[in-house]
Amino acid sequence: MVLPSPAPAPALILRRKVPAAAVPAAPPRVFREVGDRHCPACGSEHTRRHGSFPLLDGTRRQRRRCRDCGRTFSECTATPLAYLKKSHLWPDMAACMARGLPIRQTAAKLGVAVSTAFAWRHLLLAPLAGKPLPLLTGAVQAGEAVVPYSEKGSRRSGGPGSWRNGKPSDAPFRRIRDGRPSFVLLAQAPAQPEALELVCQGRPEPEALQRHLSLLLGAGASVCSGGLVAYGEACKALGVKHQDAWHPEAKELRQENREALFPLRWALHGWVERRFRGVATKYLQHYLRWLRMALQIRGLAPALGGAQLLTEAGAALPPTGTA
Repeated sequence: MVLPSPAPAPALILRRKVPAAAVPAAPPRVFREVGDRHCPACGSEHTRRHGSFPLLDGTRRQRRRCRDCGRTFSECTATPLAYLKKSHLWPDMAACMARGLPIRQTAAKLGVAVSTAFAWRHLLLAPLAGKPLPLLTGAVQAGEAVVPYSEKGSRRSGGPGSWRNGKPSDAPFRRIRDGRPSFVLLAQAPAQPEALELVCQGRPEPEALQRHLSLLLGAGASVCSGGLVAYGEACKALGVKHQDAWHPEAKELRQENREALFPLRWALHGWVERRFRGVATKYLQHYLRWLRMALQIRGLAPALGGAQLLTEAGAALPPTGTA
């Protein structure tokens, strides 16, 4: 008896996975000052009173109406205080941030949940992260600091073996590309506020340094840096005078560069590693602006430092009764 030959196995069809369409990055949120009477929707200044509404603390907040577009808004619309139910606690929140308290101590002092204190912290820091820094003039000492990659606080890690929606992630974590340390640009000029700016992850390109230096350097500024060739290329593209502090014959420049940037580099290390025990990479820019603000208000009482922090963030409440 001759058995029929088995049917040939179907050929394997290898389907190439089509990558999902790239999602454009969300534009940065634009905040306005608390108490601004211009319409946040169209920018018109032709507004009028339109009733009020109560808050949880018993006070009432003035509502206004735009005569051009017809939309209503309050003094806190499009500000960090928008939709907050306990905005009366924000002066205490800012005082805790002026002291640099950890999130759990802040939540215990305010009597709110840890998640609420964390959300308030970044609502207050977001306007600071979006504001341009004042321009530096004169002899600017520039350097860099490296902050390790971190996913602190993430419920779902993007690291190796991560799971998303109950199954292994389709986008594996690329340690060489995604887990690179963050490059922070440090700049210091005599008798001027310090500048700390997040440039990129990994080794910076001259184009990235050129873009950030153009936002920090004012007219007549000169840069003294060392360690990276990209500084010289960026300054040459900007038409800024550059001195290499690590040249074998520039011992005095090297010493000046070290003395100027060592306190700032040490403060950054203490802020990220010792005080907060690591900072998530996605929030690093917020903490850099917070550190810069903390260096400016050091020596002040927590209440005064918190008031200045609220003013810089555009989240200072106007006096009661002004509408």
